[in-house]
Amino acid sequence: MAEPIGDNQDKSIEEAVQQFVHARSHGQEPDTDEFVKQYPELEHQLRQRLQNLEKIDALFDSLVQADENDFEETASGQDLVGRKIGSFEIVEMIGRGGMGVVYLARDTKLDRLVAIKSIPIELQADSRARTRFTREAKMLASLSHPNIGVIHDIIEQTDGTDYLVLEYVPGETLAERITKGPLKLQEALTIALQIAEAAAAAHEHDVIHRDLKPGNIKITPDGRVKVLDFGLAKTVGGGPSEKPTAVTQPGRVIGTPAYMSPEQARGKPTDKRSDIWSFGCVLYEMLTGRVPFEGETISDMLAGILEREPDWQALPQSTPANIRSLLRHCLKKDPRRRLQHIGDARIEIDETLTSLTVSVPTVEEMRPVGLRRLMVWAVVCLLVGAIATSLVTWNLKRSAPLSQPTTRFIIPPETDLATDASFHHILALSPDGRRLAYVEEANDARRKIYLRELDKFKAKPLPGTEGAVSPFFSPDGQWIAYSDHYQRTFNKVSLKGGRPIVLCDSIQFRGGSWGTDDTIIFTPGLGAHEEGGLWRISASGEGLEQLTVSDPNKGERGHLWPQVLPGGKAVLFTNRCIGGPDIEVYSLETDRRTKLFSGHYARYVPTTGHIVYARTGALYAVRFDIERLKVVGSSVPIVPDVLTGGSGSAHFAISRNGSLAYVPVVTRSTELTPVWVDRNGRVETLPAATPHNYISVTISPDGTRLAFGIRDGDNRDVWIYDLTRHTLTPLTSDGISDYPIWTPDSKWAVFQSYQAGKFQLFMQNVTGSGEPELLAAFEGILGRLSCCSPDGKEVLVSRWDYYDPNHPRWGNDICVVLLEQNEKYHLRPFIQRNHNQRQGVWSPDGRWVAYAGDESGRWEVYVEPYPGPGPKTMISNQGGYQPAWSRNGKELFYRSGRGNRKMIAATFETEPEFRITGFEELFEGQYQRHIQWRNYDVAPDGRFLIIQEPQEPTPLGINVVLNWFEELKRLVPPGKD
Repeated sequence: MAEPIGDNQDKSIEEAVQQFVHARSHGQEPDTDEFVKQYPELEHQLRQRLQNLEKIDALFDSLVQADENDFEETASGQDLVGRKIGSFEIVEMIGRGGMGVVYLARDTKLDRLVAIKSIPIELQADSRARTRFTREAKMLASLSHPNIGVIHDIIEQTDGTDYLVLEYVPGETLAERITKGPLKLQEALTIALQIAEAAAAAHEHDVIHRDLKPGNIKITPDGRVKVLDFGLAKTVGGGPSEKPTAVTQPGRVIGTPAYMSPEQARGKPTDKRSDIWSFGCVLYEMLTGRVPFEGETISDMLAGILEREPDWQALPQSTPANIRSLLRHCLKKDPRRRLQHIGDARIEIDETLTSLTVSVPTVEEMRPVGLRRLMVWAVVCLLVGAIATSLVTWNLKRSAPLSQPTTRFIIPPETDLATDASFHHILALSPDGRRLAYVEEANDARRKIYLRELDKFKAKPLPGTEGAVSPFFSPDGQWIAYSDHYQRTFNKVSLKGGRPIVLCDSIQFRGGSWGTDDTIIFTPGLGAHEEGGLWRISASGEGLEQLTVSDPNKGERGHLWPQVLPGGKAVLFTNRCIGGPDIEVYSLETDRRTKLFSGHYARYVPTTGHIVYARTGALYAVRFDIERLKVVGSSVPIVPDVLTGGSGSAHFAISRNGSLAYVPVVTRSTELTPVWVDRNGRVETLPAATPHNYISVTISPDGTRLAFGIRDGDNRDVWIYDLTRHTLTPLTSDGISDYPIWTPDSKWAVFQSYQAGKFQLFMQNVTGSGEPELLAAFEGILGRLSCCSPDGKEVLVSRWDYYDPNHPRWGNDICVVLLEQNEKYHLRPFIQRNHNQRQGVWSPDGRWVAYAGDESGRWEVYVEPYPGPGPKTMISNQGGYQPAWSRNGKELFYRSGRGNRKMIAATFETEPEFRITGFEELFEGQYQRHIQWRNYDVAPDGRFLIIQEPQEPTPLGINVVLNWFEELKRLVPPGKD
């Protein structure tokens, strides 16, 4: 097949540019005009490309001259060796550069070696140099990590000279190590892992390095890596900040050329992805012993960065495929296509190092025992699965589906189905019915997509899909699109291999559908882009546009779970409303919406002409006239007990060839029971606490009452339980109140309400006397109330940022609401990052806030000082959420483990800084789990009040029905109303 003309032209331009650069790098000076004349059909485009190269050359000539002048001024500064600055005796000079001189010094007070960095007196008048120096101090002060050099102090002398007192890091630089030759794979990856850890910690504080290179990385004698020299670092929001200056504005090129990203080289604004590029350059150099973009001059080097690919053949043959893929994604020239988060590189490298430690036997070593095991395994598999597999294969390959019997079987998950992702969808069938994709929660508590070929015995995880939810197939069945819930992106991944491709940002994804015109209609989240409507994007990630807008004033919460109808002229979707979800159809031709009926998660079946949808935990079907976009006849229940979730999701999928897959409900009971559990796991029932759908619980500070949030269908109300009289009585009856917390005097309950786009906080006397008192009201956001401060003047709220269309970021922030503002409501962000933070709770002394965050790729528990600023401390390290302090403030509890069924107690010290001293696993059980809110509390006597779920008799599996359309047509005949 001939290549497209456009592709040929781009290839010709690329080859011409390469020829031009090659000539310059070998001492020739080709004339641009003469060179361009050799390619008359490409003259205009080629001239523009070569002019860009000349601009870069001129820019770097001026930059290098400026840096040389800076270095000469630095070199002429005073020699401080032998002098004493404060309590520090200068021992020797150990480095110098454009931003000053670095000395080894002895701290006479603490008897330790330190590094002192100064700006020479000649540069004190240079405002740019002073700014960079000050910024470095602020950057380092905000970072606390074992792989980042520490700042001890700042000294300001009377002569106007400033000094930084830094951690002295002995050992050689990575640059010095590389001069000895390429590193072995395991050594390189071990170092790269620590560099990624440091970069991730910096990025977590919204700090980018901008000059990450081997010369700024030290390796101590014990093998620890330290990233140094944040003199070029800048904040990208959330950390120490300052007004933009010439050193951070677009157009100014800062960094070391060999490790600069393309956007850095062009003088464009930079972000964390520039550090990821530099990280890729460093890893490549460790493995090959040379930089990925070489050149005799800076301009040659930069031309390579902008125009060429690295020599991938230079990588050692032993380099694993996933590391090669990681390097390619780190060194994508378009930052939108580049690896988006350094934490992903950390995870990839860590998994590779783990695999390298596993000894793999040779074929000869495996043969005697392995053959016997293979025979046993084969016999068992044949006995258990031969019939089901034969039926699957027969159904998939035969061409006369009407003569086939309906066949049912169950697919057990490899670990656990991710049914805790209740606001998402977890399975999809390929259009031809040959493949089933579903989301599992792996042993490390991370979700990922598993792919099962229905004529095979085993499912395989799709690499790179950690954090995936709501998968769906492309029309040709060769791609799966999904939401990365951890990274807040909408991705696609090829079933032929390769890393996932990011299409766009997505905040709280609520489903999508891939049309035959190669566009995708999807819901990025409840208000992620504007206000939670349907959006359209090309399958290549271009042309994002909004189609519908949900209206909170009409009780609409979002337009969810779309399906593009055949012909591409209309879309089925769920309109999630306060009064219950409706199925609507949206015409792409007329831009009109039409309500069809009540229900959620609708899927049109072209072969039979039915709409299949969920309602009250079952599947229903109704005939549908696709030409008139109207329902024909009445709905009929067809499959009972199908698992459904929040936001209108339902866990079923239908293929074009007549297959149905669904997750059955193991227990239909929503009756939950609050129980007392002691530290040893002994359970005691709560007298007179009848089963309800309890969603939250808190114990009053004096230990005499409980406050519950109870859901009854779509109604939510606050109830109070008296522990003395053992009575449960409602405090509210409006059907829209929930998540109560207590004031410190135990007399009042503070609770929240959400109606018509307004988030409100109320307070009411727990005796039920009087009317609720409005404390605060906020338009356009959604929040979750979590804690009242020890002095009763503030409350913590997890705020859903995507309800604010003017807010420049996304995710859940932890905010503080001041309850005494003279009728002026005030919501102040406390923890605000490009990840989710929830479940904030003050320590009893009010000095610390514990919360759950997902920036590591899974939920973990963290602690930060209040009101800040100060370092963040990770408490859990194997997953954790729902933190709660003991009443005496000496322990911090949280839930962890698979399914988050375990209760963990952590002990800690707070001086000189917050530090964990130990962990204890208290108990594990069938207790309600949820990532949105905390559904347990700690009593003054140390017992836990926790919501107990009914026991599940068997693990959840996936029911598969082949040739299901015959059954559907029998239950809902096509010709009858």
